[in-house]
Amino acid sequence: MKKIRRIIIPFIIAILISINFTCITTNEVGRTSLILTSESQENQMGDEYYREVLKESNLSKNKKWVEMVNRVGKRIAASTGKEYNWEYNVIQSKEINAWALPGGKIAFYEGIMKVFDNEAEIAAVMGHEIGHVVLRHGGERMSQGLVINLLGSVLATLTEEDQYKELYMGAFAGITTLGFVLPYSRLHEYEADNYGILLMAKTGYDPKQAIKFWEKMSKLSTGGKPPEFLSTHPSDENRIKKLEELVPQAMEEYKKSAHKYGSGDKVN
Repeated sequence: MKKIRRIIIPFIIAILISINFTCITTNEVGRTSLILTSESQENQMGDEYYREVLKESNLSKNKKWVEMVNRVGKRIAASTGKEYNWEYNVIQSKEINAWALPGGKIAFYEGIMKVFDNEAEIAAVMGHEIGHVVLRHGGERMSQGLVINLLGSVLATLTEEDQYKELYMGAFAGITTLGFVLPYSRLHEYEADNYGILLMAKTGYDPKQAIKFWEKMSKLSTGGKPPEFLSTHPSDENRIKKLEELVPQAMEEYKKSAHKYGSGDKVN
């Protein structure tokens, strides 16, 4: 039995190192990904969690901010061609953040609303969050979690009576975190950035405003940040660099847009 364990355990770890999730094609970015959940399941879970958050939160009373987020959200969502039950809310919180859930559930915090100078900057973040929805990053993360948990359970069972169990499980946790969870999280952020800047330009917002916004966010960052390979997000420097590379392509989309909102209205 011990010999079998010593063969299977390295085999499982090798699978985690070499596996390439290639089950479902994500046409929007030309990448294949493992998604074990159906889109309807993802959307239902997204809606349920969104309801819980809204129930426990206070919505913003700033009518201008609420109106802007809804206006920009509807415009950009229309450019995706996706028929989700889109919903946008501004939540009372000093946190400088925005997020999205499967099914088109978007939330902006008042903290980030205070950072925006114009409507196009809202569009940059909105495009990013809508990108996560359209690219089904939520479903991919859930599927990866299912696979990792399954392999972890198998490894725990195989090493139940092994004196090196803690060592094996520690190696498993390190490999899955550094080899899968964090890299894929950063990949999702890059994809949402890239998809988002092209989407805002297609909608009619000046894509150069996305660069200005992220430069501003970089300056607002306080305290030391972990190196990129230990983070769920790309470094500010790399994120801005990647977006700058896309500006020429985004400007072509902007020129072809039926609408020209430019920078849009001032936010504050």
